[in-house]
Amino acid sequence: MCVPSTQEDPYCKGRNKDTNACVECYSGYWLNGAKCAALNPLCQTSNLANGQCTSCYPGYTLVAGNCGVSFKDPNCQEYGASGVCNKCSVRYFYDQLKTKCMPVNILCQDYNQINGACTACFPGYKLNGGECALTTSSNSDVNCKNSNSNGCVECYSGFFVKVGKCERINVLCQTANTQTGACTSCYQGYALSNGDCVLGTSADVNCK
Repeated sequence: MCVPSTQEDPYCKGRNKDTNACVECYSGYWLNGAKCAALNPLCQTSNLANGQCTSCYPGYTLVAGNCGVSFKDPNCQEYGASGVCNKCSVRYFYDQLKTKCMPVNILCQDYNQINGACTACFPGYKLNGGECALTTSSNSDVNCKNSNSNGCVECYSGFFVKVGKCERINVLCQTANTQTGACTSCYQGYALSNGDCVLGTSADVNCK
């Protein structure tokens, strides 16, 4: 009857015929001197000459040839060599203590990338001290970007101010004067007439 030898390394795959020394280990082990030692199971790839990890499975970080749990901020887009976040992901900004990336207010249409303060709001919201909040003014025009006591003074793209309110610019205008709403150029198939775009008289829709 054959039984495993207590003298031999069970993780050794190949031995030298003359000296009986282990020369090759099974997968998941590396040859550490004369014995086979286990590789870190978190390593995706390893250096079989020294047993160190060369890459890790997702969710783990390579540090000094070893893989461990990653404590990196998932909202950081770019890390420096020292492990400090250099750049946060889109719509995130670094907090005052420089410890993690914080989300920008979802009501911000645009924001300061340094401190996360809102610089513009989505329609229906008003900018107040770097924050966007539902407008409570008498102006209920959702297409108004900025207003004062006299009404709207600035509209969102596609609209222009007319007597304190936002009026839609003709959708046939390719470009327009945002102060007056008059078309300055038209899409193909339409002709410019007194600041407005009308169906072209030419049968050729590609004629400008």
